[in-house]
Amino acid sequence: MIDYSQFPRKNILCVDMKSFYASVSAVTMGLNPMTCYLAVVGNTDRQGSVVLAASPALKKDYGIKTGSRLFEIPDDPRIHIVNPQMKLFIRVSTDVGWSRGRNRDRFPVRILEASCTNRTQSDGLLVKYL
Repeated sequence: MIDYSQFPRKNILCVDMKSFYASVSAVTMGLNPMTCYLAVVGNTDRQGSVVLAASPALKKDYGIKTGSRLFEIPDDPRIHIVNPQMKLFIRVSTDVGWSRGRNRDRFPVRILEASCTNRTQSDGLLVKYL
């Protein structure tokens, strides 16, 4: 059995950004990421291409999710199908991460759509917004 009382006590905040690639793409197109129908696919020129991200509305109303194929997306003029913009996704992820923790005690980034920061010294700030 591990005695956790021997370890320093820290408050870690982990944030997972909802449908990150789809949300960033929607915002750059002037769309509401929560209500628009948008899919980010590996390559829009290949029907077998994999959906990398789908907006919440596309998931809910059409059942399209990460891992679906381009040919599974219905032919509907309301649905936006876009290629990934990895440079943009990395920049936005980095900017959001910086604003959350000012890079103090940041954990190494493993995925773009989530990050964790040590918020032990700023608990009072969090309580104000929760």
